Amino acid sequence: MSRKRKKPSRNKDTHHRPKRQRRRHRKANPKIRCLGILTDGADVLIIQRKKVREGIDGARLAWAFPGGKKEEDETEEECVTREVSGEIDDAVEIVRRIGQCRHSQFPGGILVFYELRLKDRSRDRPIIRFHPSPEVQVSMWVSPDELVILAGTHISPPVQEFFDLNDERIRAIRAGEFGT
Repeated sequence: MSRKRKKPSRNKDTHHRPKRQRRRHRKANPKIRCLGILTDGADVLIIQRKKVREGIDGARLAWAFPGGKKEEDETEEECVTREVSGEIDDAVEIVRRIGQCRHSQFPGGILVFYELRLKDRSRDRPIIRFHPSPEVQVSMWVSPDELVILAGTHISPPVQEFFDLNDERIRAIRAGEFGT
């Protein structure tokens, strides 16, 4: 008489949980991207990535705020200063945390926005600057209206609030009605 041995489960933590709970558990650790809104007067710094990404809706995602993914062993503040300083080759300091949201182009991820400023504000800042970085092609200071035009997708709610951009104003800017 031979008995069949039960094979041990590969993942003991989730083996007895219903599938729905396992999926929810995976979403509890979303990817966090910390982005810097670097301002100087009325202008904001944006970067053009060397590798243009296509959004899930076909949008061309070339221009963005500098920033990147948070590593497990760092705080959001450490992440945003590390990423932004590295991408624009300038030291930055945090002014305040603006907010966070989910974005349709990054399913399962959270975008966290910080207002930043350059540590050395005595230097002249070029309007356009080319970078030898492997990720960033160029950085450029733009007005909030130009930001709306260059954005390849919708403007996140924390950014809309920061720049006082409501949906009506965004539509007017994209229709070519500046200064409304």
